Amino acid sequence: MPEFATEQKNPGNKKHVTRIFVKLPSDRLAEGVTFVDTLGLGSLAVAGEEETIAYLPRCDLGIVLIDASAGLTQDDLVVVQALYQAGASAMILISKADLFSAADREQMIAYVKANLRSELRVEPPVHAVSVFGAHAALYGRWFETELRPFLAEHHQLAIISQKRKVGALREAVIAALERRLQVGSEVVSENSTTLLEKATEALRNGDRILERAQSESFFLTRKIAKMLT
Repeated sequence: MPEFATEQKNPGNKKHVTRIFVKLPSDRLAEGVTFVDTLGLGSLAVAGEEETIAYLPRCDLGIVLIDASAGLTQDDLVVVQALYQAGASAMILISKADLFSAADREQMIAYVKANLRSELRVEPPVHAVSVFGAHAALYGRWFETELRPFLAEHHQLAIISQKRKVGALREAVIAALERRLQVGSEVVSENSTTLLEKATEALRNGDRILERAQSESFFLTRKIAKMLT
């Protein structure tokens, strides 16, 4: 897989790889759930960022992995916000939890929750996880208490998510139509004003032409009268 999925073996994606499907005989995937590992944001591999953002509306749940040593970044906030705007749900995982004490992990979780609440007005589940040694139990606990219930209800949640997406699309279409109508009314108003001004000027020109014609007719009539006498 490194031949196709790493910058070293496939620099600038010269092989034009768009998807890599990996099948694994796992009980956790037996229910037909598909996990999609998208390209990261804010890294040196910037070529895939647009594709990652474009994929977000297709998922029902976005699991955002945060590096514990870096904390919650602006890119993380952008991803979470994009997930909610796309009608999906989000869960936040803080990685490398084995490097910190239990008290530090709780502080990190509280900090991330507070930032998400203040910056985005959302409160997704936040967990500190690890896959090393005894700390792997943190990952297992997250899977059992948060993700497994989500997967058990994923059919119903998929319907709810689809309704959210349809609602978001509906609101976006309505907003777009309202903007078009507003712009259209402004154009009509501007056009109406322009036509009115042109019509007024044309009438004024017509009045001036008639006045000149009347004046010329008057003098012409006097000349004809004098010639007849």
